[in-house]
Amino acid sequence: MIKRTYFTEKTYALFEKEDGLNWTTKSNYSEIESLVMEYAIAKICAAMKVGVAVGSTDHNFDLVCYDDCIEFYMERCHSIQKRVFDTPIFVI
Repeated sequence: MIKRTYFTEKTYALFEKEDGLNWTTKSNYSEIESLVMEYAIAKICAAMKVGVAVGSTDHNFDLVCYDDCIEFYMERCHSIQKRVFDTPIFVI
């Protein structure tokens, strides 16, 4: 399964009146920082065997960045709501 986050804000790298070019990217530091933090926590949880496996088996990249989004691969999880357990679970 792919966890993909689309960028919502633009960052201006070069300004037209100063540099003669107008380069913009559809990302900003806080969006990228947020996804890198999420991936790092998921990677730690996977290593400790308390979370799903993350990372692709097809390539060695942790995060893949495109023009309008950034993504990472993770194992798909299924809900345990409909699962029947042998012993009852009590919530205090």
